[in-house]
Amino acid sequence: MRNVKLPSDFGDGATSNDARRLGMDAARAPKLLGMATKAYQRQKLDMAYDAAFLAVSCDRHLLDGWLLLGGICANLEAYAEAQECFRTVLTAQPDHLGAYAALGEVSIALKDFSGATQALQKVVQLDPHGKNEASLRARMLLVSRGQWKLGLQALSAMTQLAQKAQQAQAKK
Repeated sequence: MRNVKLPSDFGDGATSNDARRLGMDAARAPKLLGMATKAYQRQKLDMAYDAAFLAVSCDRHLLDGWLLLGGICANLEAYAEAQECFRTVLTAQPDHLGAYAALGEVSIALKDFSGATQALQKVVQLDPHGKNEASLRARMLLVSRGQWKLGLQALSAMTQLAQKAQQAQAKK
């Protein structure tokens, strides 16, 4: 990943490699993640990247930070970095649907269609009834990649679940 400037209150010219030397520890990571999230919501991607990068530099186990950093990288079209971020999440939490779905999306952008299909099929395997938003996204991507049978079966199952939920709600 690229080297980034620290926020101005930590001094000019400092890099993320100096984070620990400047006393940035895991306790600062949530605040940095909050800054990154706000910047991302405002579409200030460079600022969001810097804060998210620093957050995960301070706390390598901050999975929400890795997910956000991966999303930011994907928006900046730094797909290889995004892939690395999502794989970091999956190493720590091998059943994370959102990370698999996002990994599938960036793998498509990198033209790694085999890797994309594997990641998206893993989402379907982990959530066979399609109860998660990431699962719906993965199924739609599978259909778009020509995995019609698997994608449509999953979407059909999701439609049936939605109809049952509506019927149960109507009975109340």
